[in-house]
Amino acid sequence: MANYVRRIWHRFLYKPNTKTIHWDKVISTFVVLTGFIIFTTYNQKRINKKEALRNASPRYTIGNVTATNNNLRGSRTVDYYYHVLGKGYEKWNHYSKLSFDINAYGGRYFVKFYSEDPSNAIMLFKCPVPENIKLAPWGGWDKLPVTCDE
Repeated sequence: MANYVRRIWHRFLYKPNTKTIHWDKVISTFVVLTGFIIFTTYNQKRINKKEALRNASPRYTIGNVTATNNNLRGSRTVDYYYHVLGKGYEKWNHYSKLSFDINAYGGRYFVKFYSEDPSNAIMLFKCPVPENIKLAPWGGWDKLPVTCDE
């Protein structure tokens, strides 16, 4: 195994049949990896900031699932829409390995959103909307009207 890895590194670093390092390949790989790390770090910070805002000033409304798409390795993308203050929002969330059923095409779940920016939202799939709740208030609820795990 060690010889195999060494041969791959040798083929990667050196020009064929020489002891000259292939600097173009090394530099371009370094640039691509650095760009990937910067993008991933920036994206994770953005996601954490949105979540912190949602948790600092949350409101809740009702969302309807419009579609679910199964992805590789058991993950799922869920499309949904909801209304706040008369404006409709369409969103999707990617979930890794949901361990519970999602009622696709019209399933109703609570949506947690940031009170100052309702587009910053996430659907709470562990919180289905009971049949006795038909509509959400115009600006949403301050607290969930039912008890459930977020």
